[in-house]
Amino acid sequence: MKGILQTLSIVMLVLLSPWPARAGCLEGDCQNGVGAMAFDSGRYSGHFKNNLPHGRGVFEAGDGAVLSGDFVMGPGNGEGTITYPDGREYTGQFYHGQPNGQGTMTYAGRDDRYKGQWRQGIFYEGEVSRREPDGTVYRGGMKEGHYHGQGMLLLSDGTRYEGGFANGLYEGRGILKQADGTVYEGTFKNNLPHGQGILKLADGGEYRGEFRAGLFEGQGRMVFGDERKYFGTWKEGLMDGRGTLTFPDGTEYKGGFQAGAYHGRGTLIQPGATPQRGNFENGVMVEQPGQPREKAAPPQRESEPQLDYQLFKK
Repeated sequence: MKGILQTLSIVMLVLLSPWPARAGCLEGDCQNGVGAMAFDSGRYSGHFKNNLPHGRGVFEAGDGAVLSGDFVMGPGNGEGTITYPDGREYTGQFYHGQPNGQGTMTYAGRDDRYKGQWRQGIFYEGEVSRREPDGTVYRGGMKEGHYHGQGMLLLSDGTRYEGGFANGLYEGRGILKQADGTVYEGTFKNNLPHGQGILKLADGGEYRGEFRAGLFEGQGRMVFGDERKYFGTWKEGLMDGRGTLTFPDGTEYKGGFQAGAYHGRGTLIQPGATPQRGNFENGVMVEQPGQPREKAAPPQRESEPQLDYQLFKK
């Protein structure tokens, strides 16, 4: 039924469309038979019906393109193959001499391939395989000129992405591997990590947890390249909220953080020392229970650096 309706649609378009001017029949039966006819845009040889190309035939266009296949009531409509002077070859449905409907375009001397829906000579939606002049390679879905659906993108610098796309941007589940060894696996939104994911850094560090717009945000666990470990909440890529930070030498801090530094109520435990509980500001203890504020013993520890984890910019 779908095929019948599609054929009827094509016939209606044909009957209602203006056709190239005909110079006349060159040979054979151009009324209802086999012959050859000249048009202002080229020459047609093949079957005719009601004085129009209809059935098997070949149309040689004036621009050098050659259409061959099954024609429907006109020299540029039907289904078959279009061969272009520059080596391109299209196989599928065509209308007025242009790809229109389902079809596949290939390119001579290149791996490029477009398979899917065409509209008036322009690829609209489907599966593509293409290589850009700078060496970028893409294989996957495309819609209206943008990567769309599932696909694989290999950039010229070695960065590789495999997963979902929407309107040319990373979207949904995917894996992004950068040339320096950094790997992110998880969900994307608008080209950036967003939602749950795992980030493995080139220095050996690893983060597992929530992301927002490319930054750590929410609950997450981080193992740093220098073997420090943090589990807790994050905000805009930094430790912020409640969490626990441990160091390779056994030192441990539990409590509040702000912008990557100890802040608020917390407990600092150092090997061989009495745990210190109190209030912290910007990484320094400023008050302990039972001691005046000015006599508090502030254990000096460097606050967390404001690392830039926004690795995937638009």
